[in-house]
Amino acid sequence: MPLPSIHHTFRLVADPDMRALPSGTPVVNMRLAANSSKKDDNGQWVDDARFFIRASAFDRTAEAVAEAGLGKGEEVTVRGQIRTSEWETPEGEKRSGPE
Repeated sequence: MPLPSIHHTFRLVADPDMRALPSGTPVVNMRLAANSSKKDDNGQWVDDARFFIRASAFDRTAEAVAEAGLGKGEEVTVRGQIRTSEWETPEGEKRSGPE
């Protein structure tokens, strides 16, 4: 079964972080957020649910993100596969989340 995919517009929570892997392959890491809106009882639009996710891009896509000069608060459209990443906190707690 293939991994779930996503195609959505998000806002950057922070400036993209551009690095190179030990092999020299460029990679950019991004923290993204999306939210929905709904009308309240007075008919005014208010923020509703929020969703946060991390994303990574490699090779030419990473270079294109860096060249675009994107920064915190800007909108980006992301298309790719969702994976679960696992890590350990400095306190030794195991965590996991979508990426």
